[in-house]
Amino acid sequence: MQAARARKVLAGRLWRDRRATEQRLRAGVDWALAKAIKACEKRPMFRMINRTTLAFMGVFLIACVAALVYHVFFVWPRQDCDQRGAWWDSKDRQCATPMEIWRITGRTVARGPANPGAPAPSASIAAPAAKRP
Repeated sequence: MQAARARKVLAGRLWRDRRATEQRLRAGVDWALAKAIKACEKRPMFRMINRTTLAFMGVFLIACVAALVYHVFFVWPRQDCDQRGAWWDSKDRQCATPMEIWRITGRTVARGPANPGAPAPSASIAAPAAKRP
């Protein structure tokens, strides 16, 4: 009930303001003010709540894009590397395949005895005999 009355009062005020503006335009009084009022009537009022809503939506969208970029470039490559069983280097952001040292040096791997209680075989390498003068 009160809302309907408030709408009628508001509509009456707007109608009076519009009529006054048109009368000013016809009479030629205060052209600058009359044009400004007429220009304000043509476009809807952009309220502060709309600006705040847009600002928060913008900040939210930027945060969402930032989280997506972080996951694409930092989280997902690391997870893929871990799933393959490789090593992830956080400094260079590279996925490295683990490699045994004997593949690089070419040395054979000295395996321990099959029986842990048995003594290890002695590796006696004979040094070349030195020549006597």
